[in-house]
Amino acid sequence: MKKIKTLSKRVGQLELQLEDKYQDEYSIISLKVELAEAKRINEFLLEQLSKKDEICERLEEEEVLFKEKLEHLKHNLNLLKGSETLDHILNIQIPPLIKIGPGY
Repeated sequence: MKKIKTLSKRVGQLELQLEDKYQDEYSIISLKVELAEAKRINEFLLEQLSKKDEICERLEEEEVLFKEKLEHLKHNLNLLKGSETLDHILNIQIPPLIKIGPGY
């Protein structure tokens, strides 16, 4: 009878150990799944970061081109303003064939 109790306790202990082992294996599997998901998310984010860097580089190149265009347009605008001023001066002058005024 005493042996039966001892064996019964031993079986109970082994069952607990086996249950713990299954729980540990389940935990390990769950952790492996989480790790795989984390790796996929990390790869996705790295890909997005790479795309963002490419877009930033392209936008910086466009910014340089637009600045160059703006400078060119400013230069042309200054030339146009000068030309308008000269045209205005020429339009308000007295024609050279009219010989009246203080100089004559």
